[in-house]
Amino acid sequence: MIPILAAQKMVNNIEAPALNRLGGCFPGSSIVRTPHGPQEVSTIRPGDLVQVMGPSGALGFSHILMMIHSNPKSRANFLRIHTKSGRKLNITPSHLLMIVKQDDNPEQRPLNQTKALVKSIFAGQIRMGDQLVVQNDKESLLLDEIVGLTSAELDGVFAPLTNEGNVIVDDTLVSCYANIDSQSLAHWSFLPVRIYYGIKSMIISVLENIGLMSTQSSHPRSSLDLNKQNFTNEKTLPQNLPTNSEDTTSNSTKSSTANIRMRSGGPNSVKRLRQNAIPDLSNNDSQEQRLPNEESRQKKTKEKPRKVLLNPDVADASIHWYARCLYAIARLVLPKTWIVS
Repeated sequence: MIPILAAQKMVNNIEAPALNRLGGCFPGSSIVRTPHGPQEVSTIRPGDLVQVMGPSGALGFSHILMMIHSNPKSRANFLRIHTKSGRKLNITPSHLLMIVKQDDNPEQRPLNQTKALVKSIFAGQIRMGDQLVVQNDKESLLLDEIVGLTSAELDGVFAPLTNEGNVIVDDTLVSCYANIDSQSLAHWSFLPVRIYYGIKSMIISVLENIGLMSTQSSHPRSSLDLNKQNFTNEKTLPQNLPTNSEDTTSNSTKSSTANIRMRSGGPNSVKRLRQNAIPDLSNNDSQEQRLPNEESRQKKTKEKPRKVLLNPDVADASIHWYARCLYAIARLVLPKTWIVS
């Protein structure tokens, strides 16, 4: 780990340009927990179940309502937080996370004695010695001390939204929100989104009960086994095609050969006509295989290196339109001390 003073200086350097942009998020390689096991945040979609902390403080699973930010093609600089237990969390400095300040818990009491001290702050404002709320192997939450702060340049920027307003990312309890320095205010501001998806879920449930919509069509990504089966079928289907085509080719060749022999009456003429009539399939196959490879190589040479985002900008189209509009309104009505400006 890097020394405390050097680490704190690094956080300050990251915080300055980062806390004036919209789009607190995580890299695509960050891990969330689903009923099917750990999964990268870049692979989840609205409707999928992820692990969250419920109102009672217990862990459970909740549907993703929408992706506030989803951009797999960009690279960004993230703050990497190291904890005493060896956990690592990559997060943008303008994102909210849940911590217990070192000054509020100098004795490092356990979480069950310090729940009232848990607060949400910007990731760029944490300090060495503060404690994150993390998940242990026994599916419960505890406190983990921050012992290191570095930066990392990683691919993708993603931010899921759940009904609870929080999510477990890299075994750490984090908020779904960014830029507004209040978890409760940010959660309240997304109330219309929760109402919309609540009504939508009720309508889908009614349609399913009366038989007008199937569960599979309403939640196309909820069954991982179905997707795997379809993917397997797509992979195995072309393997049966060459046999049918070879049979068809051989049958047509035999019939054409018989007709040619009847008309020409000579095996030599039949041989010459057969060579002219039947193309060299192996050469065509090799040409067809080479063409995509050549095209892919040309595309790779034409591709420009991706720019590294210091932090996603408010004009980034990959940020959900509701979040962009909300941030624009918040900058007009909220005090400057409450919002990233």
